Amino acid sequence: MNTTTKQDCEFKFDKEVRDIIKKYFKLPDETVNRIFNYYEKDIRDAIRGSYLAHYIRSLEQKLKEYTKNPLFSIIVRPLPSNSKNLNIGVARYYHNRYVIIYYHPKMDEIQLRDCLAHEIGHIFLCNFFPDGLKPDECLTEPLASILGILFMIDINDFYKQRCKKYSKREYNEIVEDFIDINKRKRKLKNKK
Repeated sequence: MNTTTKQDCEFKFDKEVRDIIKKYFKLPDETVNRIFNYYEKDIRDAIRGSYLAHYIRSLEQKLKEYTKNPLFSIIVRPLPSNSKNLNIGVARYYHNRYVIIYYHPKMDEIQLRDCLAHEIGHIFLCNFFPDGLKPDECLTEPLASILGILFMIDINDFYKQRCKKYSKREYNEIVEDFIDINKRKRKLKNKK
C-alpha cells in the first residue's frame, strides 16, 4: 500500500516568491511577511483539511438541488485522535439537512482520500442512484467502493494529466498575470 503523510505534501514559499511579490507590488517587507504568515497559519491550514474538495462541493450542490435546501452541507471532520476506528471513514446523514463524514486524524493521506471517496459513494447511492437503492441493501458496500474507485481514478487523472497545463507557469508569471488583472481593473475604473 502506498502511504503519504501530510509532511510529504508540504510546500513552503521561498524567498524568491517573496522578492518577486515585493518587487511587483512595491510593498514593505513587514507587510509582505504579515500576508505570508497569515496565509501559512490561517488559510493554508483550512485548505489542508479540504480533502477531495471539488468532488464534495459538486455533490453538495447536487444535494442542495435534490433536497431543495440551499443550506445543505457536507462536513468532513476528524474523529478524536484516540478513536479505535483508525483506517475507516464513517458518514452520518441527517435527512435533507447535512452529512458529516468522520475520519481518523492519524490516517495517511492516500487512505484518507480513499475512505472519503467510499463514503461519498454511499451518499451518491442513497440519493441519486437510478431507480433508487435502499441504504440497507447488501450491495451498498461494494457499489460505494466502485463509485469511490471511479472518483479516485478521475482525481488521479486530474492531477497526473489535466493539471499539467495549469502548473507550467513560474512564480513570476503568476505574479505578472495578477498584475495584469489589476491593470485591467484600473482601466475599467478610469472609463467610468
